Amino acid sequence: MYINYIKYILPLLVVFSNSVYSIEIFKKKSNNLYDNIHLIEREQMDFNKISLPNKSSIYWHNSSDKSPLFYLTISFGNGLNIFNDKEKTAFHFFLQLLNLNLVTRTHPICVNDGSDNLEINYFYTTENKVYFQFIGLNKNLDYHLQYINCIFDNPQYFEENLSYYIKNWKNNISDKINLNDSSLIQDLINEEISYLSYNKFYNLNNAKKLDGVKIKDITKIHDKVVHANGLKLVYISTTEKDQLPVIKKFLNKLPQGNIYPELYSESNELQKKSEKFDVYILQNRDFKQNYITISQNFSDNYNFSKADNIHLDIISSDFKNNIFFPKIRSETGISYNPYTILNDSEFSLVYESPKNEVFNSINISLELLDNYIKTGISSENLINTKKSIIHSEAKKEFTNSDYLKLITGKVSSNLIPNIDVTDYLLYIKNINDLNKINNTLNSFFKREKYSIIYIIGDPNIEELNRLKNHPRIQSVNLSTKEYFIEEYKKRK
Repeated sequence: MYINYIKYILPLLVVFSNSVYSIEIFKKKSNNLYDNIHLIEREQMDFNKISLPNKSSIYWHNSSDKSPLFYLTISFGNGLNIFNDKEKTAFHFFLQLLNLNLVTRTHPICVNDGSDNLEINYFYTTENKVYFQFIGLNKNLDYHLQYINCIFDNPQYFEENLSYYIKNWKNNISDKINLNDSSLIQDLINEEISYLSYNKFYNLNNAKKLDGVKIKDITKIHDKVVHANGLKLVYISTTEKDQLPVIKKFLNKLPQGNIYPELYSESNELQKKSEKFDVYILQNRDFKQNYITISQNFSDNYNFSKADNIHLDIISSDFKNNIFFPKIRSETGISYNPYTILNDSEFSLVYESPKNEVFNSINISLELLDNYIKTGISSENLINTKKSIIHSEAKKEFTNSDYLKLITGKVSSNLIPNIDVTDYLLYIKNINDLNKINNTLNSFFKREKYSIIYIIGDPNIEELNRLKNHPRIQSVNLSTKEYFIEEYKKRK
């Protein structure tokens, strides 16, 4: 939750050799965190930075833990956004195939002691860049890095493996559009809301583009991503032995190429604008419940300040815990599995509801939202919400692996690797001006928006007629599964 705040107070990194950054980690918890934020005992983690001539960077911390493990990430300077549409489709398969090279340990020349007992995963950053995470025995770090270097230099990409991943992806898409897998339902709803609001569609879903991916595309992407300048390596060691020479040797051995300009950047320009809601229903008579998302999506036309983001954290927590959840779940029992989403460009209420409670659940949700925007947060709820945020944030427990992900996300975005939550919590505690919070609330929702209610399920005719007559709803659009599938496949 405090990430919104942190991104506005952290300056961009200035590149210096042997720079030192620190992370404050909560070591002990006070019984009264709200009144004693500044008294919480913390353990300081110092991250040192070294910049190499090939523009690679190393961030490392020597932990006081007794574990024999190391935690390491390698993030690449070039990501998804440097590629065109066809290459974007191939990019995701490149990652799967590179990961396959690393985890199968069947390479004819790269397999050695360093390939054993090495845990490997890969992740996307919020900026569509990628990093690989490695966890292994610190005493074998040199062997592990030799193995990784060999795979990076000599990957084996085979047509049969590519065909396998393409087939699996098609099956995933088929399950999604045929509504055969309930775990994919919310993914489909989110995708449809993005498509209707911003005309964004994931190219990977197009079968023709999937079939157009060839091994030569994978090899080209490998060279542009793995062999580019600007590699960033984050290393948390749990031993006193200095492994920096080993890491430097690894980075210096990697071939280094250009960092390419990004061809694509995210933009949230609405293709439709409406205060009233358009309802889209994808009918599935096999479902015993309805999957419902009430969403308002906004253009990129609001410059959020540090204070705005803190206010939105408070607003989100208050509405979710004190307004929406109690009413929609506890008091009425007409929905289950509810949650909310609030960020710069979206506010959504997500839940499941029985077939005969679609109208009531939507009506109550819209009334709660409209009334909340009009009345704002109360002084009593402000105090309770601040206490709730402070206690939940301060009591979060992180493993070395969790911290590794947080730090890697920051350094890959050229931010100082700092996760000191105390400033954020003190800022939360000292916010007392209801007018300013409620002004932020009103400003947030006054922006140009497109309002959508998306339902997958089978509401009855009476429910549909009631929705059509709701004063906050301007249209109800019903699609059969068969019609939707045909339209879905036509998208480019």
